[in-house]
Amino acid sequence: AVRQKAEATFASFLSDAPGLGSETTMGPELHRYADTVLTGFSGVVAANEVPDSGDGKWVVNTDRRGLPGSHWTSLLRLNGQAYFYDALGGLRALCSVLRGRRDAEQLEEQELCGAASVAWLRVVEELGVEAALHV
Repeated sequence: AVRQKAEATFASFLSDAPGLGSETTMGPELHRYADTVLTGFSGVVAANEVPDSGDGKWVVNTDRRGLPGSHWTSLLRLNGQAYFYDALGGLRALCSVLRGRRDAEQLEEQELCGAASVAWLRVVEELGVEAALHV
């Protein structure tokens, strides 16, 4: 029941993302959207720009600053725990260190990773971390 509710909530939030996911999403566009739908959003950052400590909600590109950007993911740090979401279900090395699922909601040829990353953080806000881990 928790998994079904989490997945349905995720799908609803994903469909709410205006124009995101239909083509490549750029960082400033993603940041504007996330700021409007998330409470206490920490920012959209490159992989090498995530702060080393502290709680926060980030959408993180897998590329370093200065590179064109290749894929959006989510990182949530809360009370000393780190949680990771990847719409492609990849980055297994991170998943082994951080709590997160390894299944995919996105096909390789789709471009919904930015919208999915924000949708996952919205599920965290709506249903809590444990439910979001079922997405």
